[in-house]
Amino acid sequence: MTIYQGIGGFRYRSTQATLAELGWCFKTKEVTIRVGSEYRDYTHIYYMRVFPIELSVYPYDEIRVTQRSSTDGKPIVRLKASALERLIAEEHSREWELYLATGEISGLELFKGEALPR
Repeated sequence: MTIYQGIGGFRYRSTQATLAELGWCFKTKEVTIRVGSEYRDYTHIYYMRVFPIELSVYPYDEIRVTQRSSTDGKPIVRLKASALERLIAEEHSREWELYLATGEISGLELFKGEALPR
């Protein structure tokens, strides 16, 4: 997931604060990525519980820049919200239907509370 600073109130610090308020235990790491002819540092937030999640936080003014993965160097694939919803519906149909019907997210309690190993 990529969260751009400045969209919907999401910013580096507020992203971390939001995750902390949710009770998620996570680690952060500054990752240096080559952008054109220069190198830039970006924040990655790592969370491991039910499955691994990596949040990459980029400045809002780089929203149109196709970032490259710090793992394999390939362009990061972006999805519009509607495409992400279709993907979730295809891969997790029962849970998605529950969410649409009740607003509940099945298993969300599994994301809370347990500290990450240091």
